[in-house]
Amino acid sequence: LASFPLPGDRSQRIALPAPWRMAQIFDALRPHVVIVATPGPAGMIGARLARRRGLPFIYGFHTHFEALSALYWNRAMTAIATRYLESRNRTLFRRAALTLAHSDSMVCLAERLGARRAELAATLLPGRFDQSPRPKSGPIRDILFVGRLAAEKRIDRLLEAAIQRPDLNFSFAGQGPLGAAVAAAADKHGNVHHLGWVARERIPGLLAEHDALVLPSDVESFGTVALEAIACARPALVSTHCGIGEWPQLDEVLYRFDPQAPNA
Repeated sequence: LASFPLPGDRSQRIALPAPWRMAQIFDALRPHVVIVATPGPAGMIGARLARRRGLPFIYGFHTHFEALSALYWNRAMTAIATRYLESRNRTLFRRAALTLAHSDSMVCLAERLGARRAELAATLLPGRFDQSPRPKSGPIRDILFVGRLAAEKRIDRLLEAAIQRPDLNFSFAGQGPLGAAVAAAADKHGNVHHLGWVARERIPGLLAEHDALVLPSDVESFGTVALEAIACARPALVSTHCGIGEWPQLDEVLYRFDPQAPNA
């Protein structure tokens, strides 16, 4: 029906789907269960269609959008967005037959906001990661970041590290509102490399070309790319804000750091 840029991040857009068109597609598919993946307009319409047709729906609570709002908007916009998102999330939590999240903290948040049933969901990797990876030996020199080049990913931390450690190479794979800042840093510093958008099927090979992956995010519900790095026998260093850090099964292969105590 219409779309417009997301305030504060014009690299993303908010879509307003036509409800009648979604209803036509919905009825043509004749689903037995519905998966709602967003508290946005499309997700709310999907939940409403499921309810009116007596179908159960599963809510995938994969991103805490309220935590992101303060990074992009002023205080007034943040207050409005937070109230809207919390109200939409509460509605979906209350009506969903099941809410799935990728970390214990997200499950607890869903329960606190009224989820009838919230459970931890497994994170699966595609078959291209099912191979015999070869660990790299020797010192770590080539560091990789994969993800959106956005404020919540704390790209600034990596750019600062690149300046402080000219003996290390920092590669950035992805696109987003901070892409221009990364490109400018790459022009200025020989140890910064702006790779741009990379197709998913190229990620295993890209990880194999580097010594380690770093994910310094302040808001990260899980961090699938860190799991992909582990599958490729590469060390993954993640901030304590990443949901993957809550998985005790990965204690022996995942390295965590507290952004508030970087020297600890």
